[in-house]
Amino acid sequence: MQWWLTVFFLLGNDWISGDHIDGWASRAFATRGECETRKQFAEWQTARHPLDVETRWICSAGRPARDPPPGMLEASWENQPWRIEAQWTGLPKSGGLEIFTREEVPWIAADGVGLRYSGPLLPPLADDLRALLLASPQRFHRVVLELDSNGGELAYVKELVALLQEVRGKMELTTRVMEGAICASGCIPVFMQGKKRKASGASVWVFHGARSTLTNIPNPAATKAYLEILTASGMKAGFLAFLEEDNRIYKPGSLILSGYELYGLYKAGIITELLPAWRDEEPILPPGEALR
Repeated sequence: MQWWLTVFFLLGNDWISGDHIDGWASRAFATRGECETRKQFAEWQTARHPLDVETRWICSAGRPARDPPPGMLEASWENQPWRIEAQWTGLPKSGGLEIFTREEVPWIAADGVGLRYSGPLLPPLADDLRALLLASPQRFHRVVLELDSNGGELAYVKELVALLQEVRGKMELTTRVMEGAICASGCIPVFMQGKKRKASGASVWVFHGARSTLTNIPNPAATKAYLEILTASGMKAGFLAFLEEDNRIYKPGSLILSGYELYGLYKAGIITELLPAWRDEEPILPPGEALR
């Protein structure tokens, strides 16, 4: 039985077989050992002379590999923007909860689900998350929850925090805030329920005291409860002291920071990892213009 060496290229968000690209067709070898030896040589060569895109080499028995293995499909899936949204320069996001599985986005993990929530934190978000993630039998084991929200009422934020703590006890929960998105007020403790908490350096973060919709004057007791949630979720004591400096969190006004500042400058303990600044885009040919 022959063994085939196939190369896959990461183009945009997809792994493409070299059999679809001139000059990169699969090669046959008589034994697995010979194929693995050639694979190691190919990996060494591409390490010495890097291509413009990431490559992976695979030995397969009987015929060239047609599809990338699951490990490649899932590579860094929690860092990639969901394909349905072009980029931050694209069409405005729709509000509410959006759900993405491998059926919609092929590189999402087979046991994973991607969620995007945009807008104020309001019902029925908690019920929708509970029905999706805590149903029996359990459908998912990995969740990425993307947020773009100005926050919500403290009581509902507490409900969402408790729910996500239950989710985190059953599966791997990652939260993220993408470039151009905002996480303000009550959004921040919800974001902090992720085991991994990822954000773009170009995201926007807004801190202010807990207050009702009819005033910008914080309620001291509610603000204290809000800060306790943040601290219990992992916010550093030094950043808490910074928020309380000059009593600023207890008076009208907002502290507005970028994700980069929050992570790198203040080391607040809120973001655990900055997302890559570069975002691949699919090539677009303007209408009426021919390839030459």
